[in-house]
Amino acid sequence: MNIAVISTVHDIRDPRVSLKISGSLARLGCHVDLIGGVSSPEDPEVALEFLAHLPEGVTPRLLQSGQGFTGRIQRIKEAVALNGKLKPDLLYIHDPELIPPAEVIRFRYNIPYIFDLHEDVFDRIGLRLEILQRLVRYAFRSADGVVTAFALQHRPYHPIPGVPHQEILNYFPEITFPLPPHTDIPPKKARYRFCYTGTIAPDRNITGLIRFVDQSISAGLDIELIIAGKVFMSGYLKNLRSTLQQCRHRDRIHLIGGDRYTDWFTLQRIHQSSDAGTLFFHPNALNWNYPTKLYEYFGCGLPVICTDMPRIRGLIEKLNAGFFIPHDDFNLAFETLRDNLSRLDQINSEKLRSWVVQHANWHHQELSLAKLIDQVSGIKNGSITNFGE
Repeated sequence: MNIAVISTVHDIRDPRVSLKISGSLARLGCHVDLIGGVSSPEDPEVALEFLAHLPEGVTPRLLQSGQGFTGRIQRIKEAVALNGKLKPDLLYIHDPELIPPAEVIRFRYNIPYIFDLHEDVFDRIGLRLEILQRLVRYAFRSADGVVTAFALQHRPYHPIPGVPHQEILNYFPEITFPLPPHTDIPPKKARYRFCYTGTIAPDRNITGLIRFVDQSISAGLDIELIIAGKVFMSGYLKNLRSTLQQCRHRDRIHLIGGDRYTDWFTLQRIHQSSDAGTLFFHPNALNWNYPTKLYEYFGCGLPVICTDMPRIRGLIEKLNAGFFIPHDDFNLAFETLRDNLSRLDQINSEKLRSWVVQHANWHHQELSLAKLIDQVSGIKNGSITNFGE
């Protein structure tokens, strides 16, 4: 079966798009055309290094259109034209804006499509655009299949797809890349290095984390911080850089990425050089599932320092995987961090990795994905659920 996996919003290196979904489909015996662009005009050469290490059976096809609203429109047109040439058996789309063109492609070429919803656009806490909600509601009724990266049953107000669907969470991909030929990871200067990796946005409270670490260093703690990821809001990137410039300990707080995408093998290097991962979210800002970076920290054996989020408290305590600090009380947060820093040396990294292998390994999702593919395709090209038997 030939499947086109498409995103015009997410970077083509996004782990869920490239390593997880595309990698799984390839392992299940499908040929995958991975179609997407990059987040910055300077990124194509770096992106090609990453794409060279994709699983066998995945063919990357890099969209050439630029950034911004106009660039996204051009990317959609480019992706539609490419699918007209490829004529895949199935479209697997990752963005609400691709729902209308997927409907057109299905009508014109009789190609079914699956819509993968990465984030819950119906989350009442987050700021969501009504147009996105309308598009997603439409896909929940009209798509040939729907995948969500979060559980649906916890929120009675959440619409349930009326088409075949699966919950396929953002588990750890467990993929190791070779050492990249270049890296901009600074040498370690402090006894303890903390990291935050992933999307950088206001609801992640990254500016608050920066100020907290800076003040903690001033108060005598031998720590440093690396933040790595893409900022998708230009105003927030400006705010972030301003916060960094105001730090007294600028040599101990580093931003990697910012206006550029940080790919998986660079994130792995950051995790390997760190002593703890951080989650400084406001307790009410978390969606209904564990954040992806929690799996990534655990998968690399990193303990976690986080604000007290009810969703993950039980897991952190069960695994003895870290400790909590308040997000809005510097004095108490500092005292908690100071009193618990030495605990980081005693946390069993192998226990965290083992938990991921047993309970949050992406390979566990592949059977669910295969069943949905079979259901959507009508098994006209042969079942893929018997893979591995």
